[in-house]
Amino acid sequence: MALSTFILDSRATKRLVKQTDADTTADNDVVGKAPTIYALHIVNTAGGANTAYIKLYDAKSADNTIHPDMNIRVAANQTVGLNFPDGLVFSTGLCLRGAQQANDVGVASTNPAADVVVTILTN
Repeated sequence: MALSTFILDSRATKRLVKQTDADTTADNDVVGKAPTIYALHIVNTAGGANTAYIKLYDAKSADNTIHPDMNIRVAANQTVGLNFPDGLVFSTGLCLRGAQQANDVGVASTNPAADVVVTILTN
């Protein structure tokens, strides 16, 4: 798993968060503060034959026992892009994880079969 956070410009307030292998292990507090999301780009085209579900949490830490605030379905060999021009506000923090199942809680979901890349533009 490779999580990276980049400040795009020292004069700007935007950050680019990129996870190149989203799986069932949550990436906790990826921005280090309560962020606003402006864009989300998810790529599930690395050869996997399974649908991926990317789960976003308004929390400092998360796992399969917590309901996600967003659960985004990305079919095999598909790319999904979402834009939030006015921003999607998270009040506590931002955590993300990926799974093959849409279930919210109760079962530790199976990892997506191939690398799922999640890129988030945030403040």
